[in-house]
Amino acid sequence: MTDLPDDIQLAFAELPRERQPDPALEERVVRAVFAPRRRRWWVGAALTAAAAALMLMVVRPQLLRHPWAVPADAGNQYVLLLEQGSEYRWPPASGMPQREHEYALWADSLARLGKLDRGGKLLPRGEISGLFIIRAADDADAARIAATCPHIKYGGRVEVKRFVD
Repeated sequence: MTDLPDDIQLAFAELPRERQPDPALEERVVRAVFAPRRRRWWVGAALTAAAAALMLMVVRPQLLRHPWAVPADAGNQYVLLLEQGSEYRWPPASGMPQREHEYALWADSLARLGKLDRGGKLLPRGEISGLFIIRAADDADAARIAATCPHIKYGGRVEVKRFVD
């Protein structure tokens, strides 16, 4: 510390010195860290089981009901089958992404209303090229939803079938 000016060395010398901790501190810390747990093993097991059940209900709620049961508040499930007949107007190859985007926007609007369960294309393409699984209150509601599908404006047909999983 000889490189420091005298006033700074004097200030360092006047600082209070380090105090020694309480001799019993180390023993208290060791006891707190290594003390046996007071909980019984079954409390941890019960908490783990409850957490697993909660996670199952959130991630896979359909596993907690009978496969043939239809939730009372969710409506009935229907399949909308997208059919191409001879009247269907296919887009040019460059227009296919735009048409798929239009169908996706329609599906997104149903999803926001809680009416869409699933949608997709069928490969290879045949008379039926795609499907949507929707939720509707009854047959008339399902028909109203099917009538809004963009597939109809291009000359396609949408067949509505009741779906039971």
